[in-house]
Amino acid sequence: MGFFSNLFGSSQEGKEKYIYISGMMCDHCAAHVKEALEAVPGVVKAKVSLMDKRATVHVTDEADEKAMFKAVVNAGYSVDKITDTKE
Repeated sequence: MGFFSNLFGSSQEGKEKYIYISGMMCDHCAAHVKEALEAVPGVVKAKVSLMDKRATVHVTDEADEKAMFKAVVNAGYSVDKITDTKE
């Protein structure tokens, strides 16, 4: 069952963070943010919505919010906030 949980994205092995981002203008921007976030240790998967101006990030306990913040800023965008709940 663990194989299928991982395959279909179950969040049993971590939690979600929601990062609200300013400055993304196109799909390339969203892809750039996704790549930057997925390079952060502890980030399992990131899904970036250009329309919602938000990244949903699946993380393990080792993920550091400051590192995620820095990754987005270093990619050229602004972080409005990082939360544990979707708004």
